[in-house]
Amino acid sequence: MLHCSVERKRRIHSAFTLVELLVVIAIIGVLVGLLLPAVQKARESARRIACSNNLRQVGLAVHNYENSFRRMPTANALNNDQGRYPPVGLPKDSVSWLLALAPYVDQVELARDWVYGGTAYHPTDNLYNGVNSDKLAGVIPTYICPSTPFDPQFIYEFPLNSGNGVQVARTDYAYITQPFIPTLGPEFKTCDAGFIYASDWTPPATSGIVKTHRPGGIKFNEITDGLSNVAGISEMSGLPQRFIRSDQEIPPPLSFFLDPDKVTSPDGFWAGRTRMQYSEVFMLNLGLGNCSVNCSNGADAGATPYSFHPSGAHVVLADGSVQFLSDSTDQRLFLRMILRNDGQLLNASF
Repeated sequence: MLHCSVERKRRIHSAFTLVELLVVIAIIGVLVGLLLPAVQKARESARRIACSNNLRQVGLAVHNYENSFRRMPTANALNNDQGRYPPVGLPKDSVSWLLALAPYVDQVELARDWVYGGTAYHPTDNLYNGVNSDKLAGVIPTYICPSTPFDPQFIYEFPLNSGNGVQVARTDYAYITQPFIPTLGPEFKTCDAGFIYASDWTPPATSGIVKTHRPGGIKFNEITDGLSNVAGISEMSGLPQRFIRSDQEIPPPLSFFLDPDKVTSPDGFWAGRTRMQYSEVFMLNLGLGNCSVNCSNGADAGATPYSFHPSGAHVVLADGSVQFLSDSTDQRLFLRMILRNDGQLLNASF
């Protein structure tokens, strides 16, 4: 019997040497290092677009409100369907302009269930156990910029460390109020800013701003510089933390804000005041000089359009459009943009 033997070929398994493995890992590391900034940039670009779209919805809501009531919403007043407004002075029934816009940003139930005549944010009101306190923490996506790297809720407490705190939902958008500009020239001293009127606030006499009380919001024909030339809403992100340029926290001597987890002024949440007041003096005190965008989100302490975008911040014009302002925007150009009746023409594009 013939036996045939078959020699099995021995399989040789090759493997990476240690040097080759290290080279491959190094190459992968370099590729990741090259791709990661591009990925982060793409993500921020998407967040910025979403932020702009949210502000566009806010601008559209202002126009829908005006179409319904033939006036703009009034900040910090009793904005409701009956058009009731409180007398001069800080109203006990003070509510946010963002609440007035709620029906036009898919928040019909909130506007319907809000108890007008109840409290909103004023410290002397019964905020913490009032009839509307359970609504203050409701997050409204349209009022938040996705680029802001903080929780959508925080604690509002007044006085600080009093134990009287309530959870509120953040907003990254604010209406633009009268600037404090004592030295920049007479052309800036007899004007109203923006297109949402703060019926409960009178600027310091040294600002030279002429302001009279109105029982309701302003009308389009009061924006005499033209709807496409005036900004009235801006990003003011990051509250309750308060920042200056380069995302550094405001030094304590220049800030009313003392606790990183709480805010004691009614800014930074949609049911609060949420106003942006530009202060030339505050910019000088911070050593920022001619700075008008991404300088500070300090609200009462002096603020500018402020965002966590890398190179600027958005504002909403009175015609409902959204513009992105570079953080190198000149101070005088910015002031001409936010003043609605100064009679000055813009001498540069934005």
